[in-house]
Amino acid sequence: MMSDQCSPAAAGGTIGLRPIPVTVIGGGIGGLSVALSLLDAGAVAAADITIVDANPGSGRLHTYTGRLGHVCELGAGRYSPRLHPRLDALVTRFGIDTAPHVFTIKYQSGQAEADEFSAMDLAGLDGQGSFYDALAGSLGMARADRFCSLTGYEAIRDRRFPVAGGMDVISTHPEAFRSAAHRSAWVAPATGFTGLVDALRDYLVDQGVTILHSTRLVAAETCPQGLDLEFLTSERRRLHRVTEQLVLAIPPVELLSLRLPVHPKVFGWLPDLVTVPLFKGFLTFREPWWQDSDLDGCCVVTDNELQKLYFDTGRRTIYFYCDSSNSNFWATLRSAGDSVFRDTLEAKIEQAVGRELPDLKHAEELVSRHWPIGITYLEHGTAFDSTGCLRIAERIQFSTGAFTGNPGWIEGVLANASLLASGLNAPAKGRAGRRHVVAGRAKTTGATCRYTSQPTRIRRHKPSEDHAGSRA
Repeated sequence: MMSDQCSPAAAGGTIGLRPIPVTVIGGGIGGLSVALSLLDAGAVAAADITIVDANPGSGRLHTYTGRLGHVCELGAGRYSPRLHPRLDALVTRFGIDTAPHVFTIKYQSGQAEADEFSAMDLAGLDGQGSFYDALAGSLGMARADRFCSLTGYEAIRDRRFPVAGGMDVISTHPEAFRSAAHRSAWVAPATGFTGLVDALRDYLVDQGVTILHSTRLVAAETCPQGLDLEFLTSERRRLHRVTEQLVLAIPPVELLSLRLPVHPKVFGWLPDLVTVPLFKGFLTFREPWWQDSDLDGCCVVTDNELQKLYFDTGRRTIYFYCDSSNSNFWATLRSAGDSVFRDTLEAKIEQAVGRELPDLKHAEELVSRHWPIGITYLEHGTAFDSTGCLRIAERIQFSTGAFTGNPGWIEGVLANASLLASGLNAPAKGRAGRRHVVAGRAKTTGATCRYTSQPTRIRRHKPSEDHAGSRA
């Protein structure tokens, strides 16, 4: 839905005849949830919100539906209603059906070690260092490395990953050996997370929110009415509009490409952010030939580059999900050609399960996606105060799940959007550019990010020579 007032065809390349109260940059789950939160909070009318989406369908939620109806979640794949109540409420609100996401955990090797680590008392893992350093201090480096590998998440081996974040991964993620109490509660949208995004977008349009597609923000300048925004369309046309408030719901790495009326020091917090690459790959089949075998409904935590290998009987797929250096391994392999990628994948799967699987050759489709910037989180030791979002200028706010207690999860994005909406019309506290963060469990004041601790400084995840360094 696009009103005449905001049509890109407006005369003279200017969008709009009056200032728009709120412009949201980003049409993924982040931007859409900001708009929904604004409406739910009564902060602004639907007709006064415009969402600008540079790359429709490019967000971190990506469902691929195969030619035989296979549902392949190439982005976010599951959630826990108990751990992610905001997301569960959103799924319920829009009538999205869910199915259990429950797997029996097996190990390529190391079942006895996993049992030992599961029973181990880790209450003493605290302090201001990284999760890996704290773990190595308790177990020694060799056993700490093995501990991390058996979780199926290599990112916790990174010396920038905070203690609280590591404890969260090993205690709640359904594949981790210490998460048995939570494992049966996880679910996934039956037709994929893209259906949730589509339902949310349709709702906002029906309410009167304007969405501009294939249009990218280039610059913003102050003007008497607020901010003069410059856009570039997919046809390379430059357009201008004026807005009173600008919300940037985009990945942090994209901030520096914008020309904004702020001092460069406002972005001095960017080096505090660490990004983790992710990779997911799916093989689809007409029938789940592994059904009623020892692989039926199993997640195999592997000793090779697959990390986590799932035999999803209900969806008739075999897929793997890895992070950090392993994700780059598969991305490089895929660039070498389909045959090399497929042959290596089949060999790694057989290696992980310990036997030949001739039916792997009969896959209907092989689909995959590499996310160079999959998860963004705050380096351990970074402190932010918590008023809801990052206000980088009087009329510009930045919304990201990276500053929450649930970085990398939709829940964190929804938490930040809710607090942003509740405080959008409140006067900015402190000087522009002051750093803010919200808590995973939303308190409007006095909360701290669950993944951070005390003050210390987007860099990409770059494993050290002896330590590879996810979370799903």
